[in-house]
Amino acid sequence: MEGSMSEYWIHLDGVDRIAKQLRIEGQASPQIERLITISSFLSTVASTTAIDLPSVPWSDEVVGTSKLRYQNFGNGYGLEFAYGITPTLANLMRRIVALSRNIEYYVMSRPANFPPSLYSACVAVSNGLSHWTIASEPLSQLFSGPDTDIALLLAKDHILAFAHGLRVYYHTRILPCTPSEMAVYVSRVANHLLEIENIKSKAGYNFNVAATITWPGFIASCEAEQGQRDVWYQWWEGMLKYRIGNIAQLWKIVQEAWKLRDGGLTEVPAWMPVLRRSGKRILAV
Repeated sequence: MEGSMSEYWIHLDGVDRIAKQLRIEGQASPQIERLITISSFLSTVASTTAIDLPSVPWSDEVVGTSKLRYQNFGNGYGLEFAYGITPTLANLMRRIVALSRNIEYYVMSRPANFPPSLYSACVAVSNGLSHWTIASEPLSQLFSGPDTDIALLLAKDHILAFAHGLRVYYHTRILPCTPSEMAVYVSRVANHLLEIENIKSKAGYNFNVAATITWPGFIASCEAEQGQRDVWYQWWEGMLKYRIGNIAQLWKIVQEAWKLRDGGLTEVPAWMPVLRRSGKRILAV
């Protein structure tokens, strides 16, 4: 609860076991399904920065499929409200994690046997990110109430930060891009995250209001080159004012990643060697 992240994976594993049992027994009501979706999304977020996920071979049978598809549960219940991401983007996140495990299986030991259909699946995810637009999301149908305008503005910037953050994540885990392209995506994430804080400030919100989800900022800021970092110092120092334990830990990891990158280490994602050396597990929410 206080954000130290010392044992979050134990709780996520417990919820996953309970969810499987409820479904076997046919007791998964709509309310329970929403809770299962939230816990499943947190597991997905945790897996994006896990350093111990086993590599797995690719199978054409799983192209475009998923054991659990994130859904829109309507006004007041979806991932849009809880974490500022849409089901479409959450499903793309799951696909990137799955594909990265497939890629590692072949890159590490069987590069000559890399399946063409796996490459096609990677391109399909890239196209999904490229073709996605905020206009395709039914946000105006989800938000209502006296603060609708502010809620919509915050939701759009949260979602756009996730979208560009996913592009950064894709290029560090699946198919590389040029440094100039990466710089663009990193800058876009920063712009949307700073705009969230600007909107809150203009609306008179204080730091007792829920903090911005840190995943897009963590993923993007780790890849920021020296000339891009001033804006990230500003954002992270502002986030510390929320006084949530994991924010301070994530910011420390980002700074350690920068030191390694500046020292000549070119490994991507930049957070990977930091977590590998420390043995830490992180949940960037």
